[in-house]
Amino acid sequence: MTNHRRSCQLTSIYDLESTWNLHRHRFQMNINEGVFTCSACKQYSCGFIMYQCSQKDCEFKIDAKSASFTDPFKHRAHKGPLYLRVEDNTKSYYLCCGCHEDSTSTVVATCTTCEDYYLDFKCLNLPPVVRFKYDIHPLYLYIDTEKQLLEKRAYSSSWCDVCEEEIHEYLLFYVCFECTTLHVNCILGKYPYIKPGDNIKVKGGLKIQIASNSGASRPMCRLCLSHCRDKLVFKDEDLCFCSYRCIRYYHIFTCA
Repeated sequence: MTNHRRSCQLTSIYDLESTWNLHRHRFQMNINEGVFTCSACKQYSCGFIMYQCSQKDCEFKIDAKSASFTDPFKHRAHKGPLYLRVEDNTKSYYLCCGCHEDSTSTVVATCTTCEDYYLDFKCLNLPPVVRFKYDIHPLYLYIDTEKQLLEKRAYSSSWCDVCEEEIHEYLLFYVCFECTTLHVNCILGKYPYIKPGDNIKVKGGLKIQIASNSGASRPMCRLCLSHCRDKLVFKDEDLCFCSYRCIRYYHIFTCA
């Protein structure tokens, strides 16, 4: 599909100067040619389309998927309807009920009837269904707070089929209900919105190729000197990096 055709199709879905009910300024749709951090979910993305605030002094950016959310909506992590709101995480603290991590997202989903229920945009954006190459069944996003899955399988605990570590039923995970259970990061990786085959430009002249880390051996990161264990690796000729963070620090150190 050509860039022009993709742009025209998305324009019919989202207005070029649309508004998002959780941001005070209007947006402009831009063509993205690198990696940016979505201001809603705080995830790296190299999506073709992004929305950027039209105000010059405002650096708010959001990817197309995050911009498509409207409330109220249903999510597998919670039985009741959820609503979006802006949370100032510099002044208040909340724990995401999907991953039990301190959230860095400024946009959070809450329930109007359940006190202290928060779901950050990172977990909110997780795909409801994924495929795993070693399972013929689809895997569904699931949270087993009532331990119904464990009782059905007659297990005291479940284990991830990739890392072989325990699955905590009170956190979001993927399951096929027949055989396979996987941690979210084990099936999606650190960068679910960055795809192999893309090329990005980084400040300092680095031209990074994003590749699948599917070889028989794991390459060594040029900066942190650890083996690249994630689903993706970042390459520039003879250089290899395990994360986008290592790329940025490498540029800082080499240009100092």
